[in-house]
Amino acid sequence: MTPDLRQVLASRARALQDRLNRFSVGSVEAATEARCIFEDADDDVRCRWLALELVGYAEHVDARALHQVLDVPPGDRLAAHVAAYRAQRGFDVTSDHNRAEFRHFFIEPLSDLEAARVRVASVAASTLVLDFGRHPRDARYPRAAEFSRAVFDRVVAGFMAALHLQLGTLAA
Repeated sequence: MTPDLRQVLASRARALQDRLNRFSVGSVEAATEARCIFEDADDDVRCRWLALELVGYAEHVDARALHQVLDVPPGDRLAAHVAAYRAQRGFDVTSDHNRAEFRHFFIEPLSDLEAARVRVASVAASTLVLDFGRHPRDARYPRAAEFSRAVFDRVVAGFMAALHLQLGTLAA
């Protein structure tokens, strides 16, 4: 990468970080813009991560470990961040199961998570129950789970924080 290109990419990354700091950009717009920046930087790992965020992880997470899906080494910081914001604590409330705490990895695209965040923002209850239906490969997986009403806020905010950190690799 030429010094001029590095400077241009750093400037674009800092500009997007500034918009993230001011909460003046949505998650999907930020992911799309950041993906263009990382494409221009030839950063395949971050491009893959952002592509997964935009289309969802449904086709990937049951078959392989997250670090393999992201194509990063075990213990990589990006994989840790994705796991932290996508895997949320809930309670199994399936009628024929005992109530038990578990972690659910939200596989949906950012646009769906953002839409769900907006939909539940006005809900008065402190918790919500999500119906997952039957898991195609694990009959023991909860079919219904209770989460804090803020669960979608945490996923989207976690993505935005991780994106800010990843942009820092270019903005430095």
